[in-house]
Amino acid sequence: MEVNGYTIEPGADLTAADLTGADLTGADLTGADLSGADLEGASLDEADLASAKFVKAKLIGANLTGAKLTEADLSWANLSGANLEWADLTGVDLLWARLVEARLKGARMFAADLSGANLKGASLDEADLASAKFVKANLIGANLTGAKLTEADLTGADLTGAILFAVAFSNVDLSASSLINALSDGGTEWPSGFSPKDAGVYQLGPGADLAGADLAGKDLRTMDLSGSTLTSAHLTEVDLSGADLSGADLSGADLSG
Repeated sequence: MEVNGYTIEPGADLTAADLTGADLTGADLTGADLSGADLEGASLDEADLASAKFVKAKLIGANLTGAKLTEADLSWANLSGANLEWADLTGVDLLWARLVEARLKGARMFAADLSGANLKGASLDEADLASAKFVKANLIGANLTGAKLTEADLTGADLTGAILFAVAFSNVDLSASSLINALSDGGTEWPSGFSPKDAGVYQLGPGADLAGADLAGKDLRTMDLSGSTLTSAHLTEVDLSGADLSGADLSGADLSG
């Protein structure tokens, strides 16, 4: 098929192509070369992009819901704000890619390489990240609720303020990762011998000790914090809708906003 004057087919040479806002829903671009292409705002949901090249491509705000990207090369690509929910990114190369606030809920990213990638504020809830590489990746404020990180490489990764509810960290070495102000709960599975408290992680749940904790802007809806100590905690603009705070000590806490 033809889109914006370009032939869309497997193996196509689309280097530096202008496909801004293009509708490529369900397209077959297996093995195509889209290096340097501009796909900002494009629709690529359910597209077959296996083994395609997107080196330094611009995919800001693109929709790749359910797309197949197995073994694709997205190194240095800009996917900020892109929707990759339920996409298959098995073995994908995302070295130094920009995925700020990207949506990756339920994505399959087994053995993907995200070393040096910027995933600040990204949503990775329920994603399969087993055996993935996040060496020196930026995961500040990322939501990893329910994600599977079994045997992932997080050497030098920054998970400051990340949401780690019910995350499985089986066989993961977190000794060289930053987890300051990250949030965990009773469902978080930590590596053997790892102390989340010593790493600066806030462990939420009934009776939690959160005195002086900086939880500003966090989403704590429906969280059970009954009997918790929240004295002098920073709770500005925190969403506590439906949260159980019965018996909690909030003296001196900042609840403004």
